[in-house]
Amino acid sequence: MKVFNFVAISLLSTQSALACPVSGDLATGIRFGVDDGDFETFRQMRPGVIESTFVAADGTVYRNLLGQGIYLLEWTDIVEGKPDMDSRSVYAFAMTPETLPLPEPGGFANLGVLVNAGGTLEQEMQMYSFGEATEITFGECRYAMIPIEVRYAPDNGQGLTVLNYLPDLGLAYFTESTANGQTDTYTYHSIEVVK
Repeated sequence: MKVFNFVAISLLSTQSALACPVSGDLATGIRFGVDDGDFETFRQMRPGVIESTFVAADGTVYRNLLGQGIYLLEWTDIVEGKPDMDSRSVYAFAMTPETLPLPEPGGFANLGVLVNAGGTLEQEMQMYSFGEATEITFGECRYAMIPIEVRYAPDNGQGLTVLNYLPDLGLAYFTESTANGQTDTYTYHSIEVVK
């Protein structure tokens, strides 16, 4: 009986581990449950570029393109299933998306960015600080995680952005955003493969 129980537990553990998304699942999509009824889905668009689509419980939708799954390349609101080009902001780095630096625990990256928001061009410096590696869980799924803090110059009221980078999946998600003295936090609590 003890042998049977051990085998049954081992099989359940293996099945649970197999259900946890891996980087290859970005081809179809990896979906996170966020806060109360929101969700965010990440998909590989091309080498070095991941699309993030955030759907809020109230029906608001926006799409980001992320270099290396981290660096914001484009932001667009989605209205009635189509990009709202009036809301589109584009962020141009001095290197191609696939050559943007991957986080190293304890490291940093200072990157100049040309921002085109509604036809207005501005230059800014984005300063990334990579924290020490730790682990994070979503249900039974456990991943290595590197926290990232992003600061901006000039600040323009942007304050601080905090991300969690999951190297095993090759993507980062927002956990905190401070702008104009107001802080918003986000709790990602579940993860699944999009079928």
